[in-house]
Amino acid sequence: MVAENAAASGIPAYYPEVGPYLLGRAITQFNGYMPKEGPDAWVVPINVSPSASAFIPVNTPVQDGEERTILGVKMQFFTRYGSDDKFHTTVWLPDRKIVFSTMLWSSPPQLYSLRGDVFRDPREWIAGLKFTRDLNAEVLVSASSRPVVGKENVRKTLEDYLDGVSFVLDQSLRGILGGLGPDDLRQFVSFPKYMDETPFNLQSYGEISSYTPAIFYQAIGWYDNDAANMKRIAPIEEVRRLVPLMGGREKVLAAARAALDRKEFAWAGKLANQLYLIDNQDPAARQLKADALRQMAYVSTGSSDRAHLMSQALALEGKVNIARAVPPPSAVISAFPATFVDYFRVRIDPQKSDTTNSFIQFAFSDGTKAGLHVRRAVAEFVAVPEKYQRKPDVVLAMSGETWAKLYVNQATPEELIKNGEIKVIGDADEAARLINLFDRYSPAKAVAIPPAALDHM
Repeated sequence: MVAENAAASGIPAYYPEVGPYLLGRAITQFNGYMPKEGPDAWVVPINVSPSASAFIPVNTPVQDGEERTILGVKMQFFTRYGSDDKFHTTVWLPDRKIVFSTMLWSSPPQLYSLRGDVFRDPREWIAGLKFTRDLNAEVLVSASSRPVVGKENVRKTLEDYLDGVSFVLDQSLRGILGGLGPDDLRQFVSFPKYMDETPFNLQSYGEISSYTPAIFYQAIGWYDNDAANMKRIAPIEEVRRLVPLMGGREKVLAAARAALDRKEFAWAGKLANQLYLIDNQDPAARQLKADALRQMAYVSTGSSDRAHLMSQALALEGKVNIARAVPPPSAVISAFPATFVDYFRVRIDPQKSDTTNSFIQFAFSDGTKAGLHVRRAVAEFVAVPEKYQRKPDVVLAMSGETWAKLYVNQATPEELIKNGEIKVIGDADEAARLINLFDRYSPAKAVAIPPAALDHM
């Protein structure tokens, strides 16, 4: 699993090819663009500045339920349940009645991360909390909250927390049965007062209004059962038609300003966004949208919500430049060259490749081989070129380091072929043309990956 995450730029993703995009969002979530001081500062001071990082592999894997005595202490390991992902280990010291867990956080179970992630099934977290509760521990030490001491205190804390996540899941499903769509659920599901007053349910990291749509999409998919939403015109076409119906640019601006004055920040942002979508360089629309996002950030309790709202407000004002996607480190690409040949396939430009039918083989200096068969609008990944039914039209021989340069567009294929870093068997001009059928990263917009940010994901 660690290797899979590393190959996806260190971000768990259902489709690892989009790891660079998720990493860009993660840097926003973990305060990469926010000031350290002042009214626009972060509220959870996670350090995202570049620093040394390393990976120490597991030398003694454990199985669910396995018992071991380490330094005279009897331990039992449980790997069946996870919290924010599926790979966690609970450690139980039966003789001392101490449990080490990741099930209890200092905020409600984050069932959806604003940076984007694989689906976090509430049932998994619920089952893990029940299991941990029923150990009847006298001390609970969590990686994500303060320790809890006292048998009854531990049980009550876990039960209160369990009730919180169960409430979010069950009420979301209740709303779905009642015909509510994903956006309706944001308002429908909110903690009753007693849950809001439970310390570990303080919505200081994420806010439950962003969790419920994720449950809907997992349970139902995108279609909200309103046939009018089944066939949608493009968002830009929608706003181009709506704004004139609303009276034009000046009236929409005035309505957005009035909404801000009434402290209707979400509505003000929605109105300003209509004009921003039509012209994202419209200074008045940019500032109004920034003002609305900033005010929403000020009243958000969740640090993740605040980070996304405030970072985009700062970007609209030209104070920061948010990276859309962050290329993976060259060392990762060179360590997994065939994996990134596979990921390269999604960058095919169908307009450029329209009439092409060519098979490219990549031969790396570590002995790894892989291929891409470009068939017009699709590039099929070929894991074992020797067994493919077609012989390669061109073979590109290179080191993993050179492939990394090509992958993130630090050099053009023409340059690398000319200076000898890529050896071509076949037509060199055709080899370069084939590589140029794929989208390029823009180095000018790339940012360095902050390793410390990855430690908090």
